[in-house]
Amino acid sequence: AKTNLDDPNRTYIGERLKDEFKNIALYGIDGPANVRETPNGKVIGSIENGAYVWVLLKKGDWYKIAYNNLTGWTHKKNLVDVWDVKKYNENKGND
Repeated sequence: AKTNLDDPNRTYIGERLKDEFKNIALYGIDGPANVRETPNGKVIGSIENGAYVWVLLKKGDWYKIAYNNLTGWTHKKNLVDVWDVKKYNENKGND
């Protein structure tokens, strides 16, 4: 599956976000995951399993994320460490 890590503008996007949010981090989606307007609010989008997202802010169990042109909130249960996602993707189908 194509992820936003394949996007040639990824570095620019990351640098732009770093200017706005000081402690951003890259996470993977264990999904599909709903993206909401506010924590526990209206669903404004969905992100497929295995995609990579920028985490901008944390508020309790809710994380504000940026993915391509979508910015909103998702629950922490939908996020995994980037290295776990890479390991999962590399081992997929090797059972």
